[in-house]
Amino acid sequence: METFSSLEYAIQNKIVRRVIDLSWEGLGYKRIIKQIKKDFCVNLSLGLLSYWFNHDVKLFGGQNHFDQKPSKELAYVFGVMFGDGNIFFHESKKDYIIGLGAIDRDFVEYFSRCISKVLNKETNYVVVRYKQKAMDSFMYSARARSKELYYFIKELKEDFEKVKPFANAYPKEFIQGLADSEGCPSISARNSFQVGVVVAVSTNENLLMFVCDLLFKSFEIKASFNTINSSK
Repeated sequence: METFSSLEYAIQNKIVRRVIDLSWEGLGYKRIIKQIKKDFCVNLSLGLLSYWFNHDVKLFGGQNHFDQKPSKELAYVFGVMFGDGNIFFHESKKDYIIGLGAIDRDFVEYFSRCISKVLNKETNYVVVRYKQKAMDSFMYSARARSKELYYFIKELKEDFEKVKPFANAYPKEFIQGLADSEGCPSISARNSFQVGVVVAVSTNENLLMFVCDLLFKSFEIKASFNTINSSK
């Protein structure tokens, strides 16, 4: 019989959701424990259930819980995560980090405001200024901590279809997050002088195709993407 703490996050999440459902059905702690043992072959303690229900714990990440429903801020954060943003697990501190580092302070500060709102913070995450070791320039970074959001973003990166409802609901914010990360002006002066915008530079063809479709569907902006053969 396994313990709750030894399970993978996806299974933990299913169990917690099931516990909440059983509680809404009117079951007490002992009946919930019995049903979870039957459904998942996992033993939950009375102390653990008591802690969940009596300390207002928001599942995983404590106060860093977020609502898994589309919003402008969440769409922007997801756009950034497909660009310069990153997630990583700090093994020694057991921290689940969602972060951004960039030379553009305004970009990092805006990311900080958005992810702070996503995680229901009263104040924004601190933006730190530091000097790059390899270059004579400064960088800015902001980091948030949330186990729940960390795993949700990880799922999006593994299955791009899951990000589409958020991007379709708020296309401007999703594209803005991606463009703030990867965008740049494009100037061509061969046969004619042309000025354009590169929204993203990525090896993720599904992402680039989706952005092209999203630009046209939402804003009637025609866009295309080119693939680079890495074998050459």
